[in-house]
Amino acid sequence: MNEPVTEAYGSLNSIEQLKQAMYDPMGKPVVINGIPDNYVPQKTEENALKNKVEDVLSVIFIIYFIAAIVGGMGLGEYDKLLGIACFGSLFLVVGLIVTFKTIGAGMNPLVLLFPYIGALMTGIPIYNIYCRTHHELTPVSFDSIVVLILRSFCVVGAVVIVFSITNHFRRMARCSEIVDARCIFLNYQIKQGHDAAGRSRNYRIYSPTWQYEKDGTVYVTSEYSSSNFETARVGSVSKIRIDPRTPWIIYRPNKLKVFIPCFIGVMFIVLPLVALRVI
Repeated sequence: MNEPVTEAYGSLNSIEQLKQAMYDPMGKPVVINGIPDNYVPQKTEENALKNKVEDVLSVIFIIYFIAAIVGGMGLGEYDKLLGIACFGSLFLVVGLIVTFKTIGAGMNPLVLLFPYIGALMTGIPIYNIYCRTHHELTPVSFDSIVVLILRSFCVVGAVVIVFSITNHFRRMARCSEIVDARCIFLNYQIKQGHDAAGRSRNYRIYSPTWQYEKDGTVYVTSEYSSSNFETARVGSVSKIRIDPRTPWIIYRPNKLKVFIPCFIGVMFIVLPLVALRVI
């Protein structure tokens, strides 16, 4: 019999991989990433229609993406403001899509930078173009744009700090029960970085999968946020926090994961304030 696979490269773990890696549940019911082991998906007309709608939306987005790039390059030759507005709309749409898709899964507040940049790149050029035919209005000057961006970066930094802290305590309050969990699987991704001498190197960041028990049911839950902070080893037992009402929702508090976004937020506030004093 082959040894079960305990590591895999990619962004998602297959159900079969996790079944092979998990410890014997001793006949108890099993829930894997929120889905009962005996669950059989049924194809319904509603699901089929939903899939068709998603396919159509994907095609529309691809067409829009290509049109925005081509339009930005073409209109940029005629009018730079129109070209900037086209590229800005791309940032805005992509940023909004990413924001709405991640808003229910512990969204990183830095994601808000994309729709924000897109809104600036779209709104200011369109306003300045509008001012050409309405002379009673004053167009936004380059210096005003710089000051606006620097001030708004301070706001973004404050949002990052507040969101990181409140999100940590919100998840701590929701996942109020502590259980012993065994790491049964490590999903890793390979990232490239540079050492102090400037030489490139590859390193792994991991997303562990945990097996634990709650009220006679065995749960197998994967973490979807990869990190090389406090990486668990396969077979090791750690204490994790779970939501007592939905035990497949877990949270492992990590001081660095809270500190780093807060530090980035402080930099977003301090550096623009220094730049504003220089200007």
